[in-house]
Amino acid sequence: MQQTYADVIMVGRLGQDPKRIGRDKTTCELSVAVNFPVKTADGTYDDAVQFHRVVVFKEELVEFSKEKLHKGDLVKLKGTLRPGKREDGESRGVIRTDVHLDSVDGSLRLMGRKATRKDLREPEDA
Repeated sequence: MQQTYADVIMVGRLGQDPKRIGRDKTTCELSVAVNFPVKTADGTYDDAVQFHRVVVFKEELVEFSKEKLHKGDLVKLKGTLRPGKREDGESRGVIRTDVHLDSVDGSLRLMGRKATRKDLREPEDA
């Protein structure tokens, strides 16, 4: 049986700071928020947000994530959709689809930083 993969290219903002996972800390988890339009009852469109779990396995991308990325940063990533079965709090199997960035062709790029209050202040006169 030939195995197929679903490649993903995603642009979104980090919902939290990257965190290392696993015993050996060689993997990293990101939460990426993506906006998309949703039609409302009156026929107009409104923005909705969907969060995606991204698991980074590529060692250099794990280090980049931990050193350079922070909550609110805009990132572009390329990975693969991978479904997996996990146990929820009540010991039921739940199917959850993650995006995996691995050494095959995964990539991660910082597109922009979130503006902070300090960035928005007027420059002081010298």
